[in-house]
Amino acid sequence: MKRFTIVLVAAMVASLGVVARGAATPAKAAKKAEAFYGNPVCVITGAKINPTLFVDYADAKTHTYGKIYMCCPMCKEKIEKDPAAAYKKAYLDREIKDKEGKVVVAKGQAIPLNNRTCPVLGDKVDGKSYLIYDGYRVDFCCAGCDKTFMKDPDKNLAKLIVDQKIRVPGLPLTPAGESPKAEATGHETMKM
Repeated sequence: MKRFTIVLVAAMVASLGVVARGAATPAKAAKKAEAFYGNPVCVITGAKINPTLFVDYADAKTHTYGKIYMCCPMCKEKIEKDPAAAYKKAYLDREIKDKEGKVVVAKGQAIPLNNRTCPVLGDKVDGKSYLIYDGYRVDFCCAGCDKTFMKDPDKNLAKLIVDQKIRVPGLPLTPAGESPKAEATGHETMKM
């Protein structure tokens, strides 16, 4: 019985060693955070947003969609009372100027990405098919690509801006992986 107990303990220690060695191996690289292009401050309080708290906004008539981020759950009810006004305040009530002070995006306008190729199919854009997401205008090659884009709009917007190196005058290119803050979104150049 003593011998069996020693063998059993030795087997347990050996298995723990395997588990411990497995745990000591480098973990998979942490998934890189996507670039953040949402509103950096709460439209209700003006405080820094919590990137996990938002209200979805959709206006199919104007092809306008997005997430209205907030600082805390208490702001949700106020945003939901008038989401169109909250979206406008979050993304359109600003004027963006370039380094020389020239207005490149007027108040009330979406930021035009001026993409020449469709982010979904890679074809030339048709000039008629588009949507506005989080204050950015994205053009497509045909009707229907907008629906594909909206299956994962945050990732698709970040890919469009970063991978194609689209530059918007007055807005710096945001590298993927930065935390959501005013400096990361380029909205620090806004005049509200």
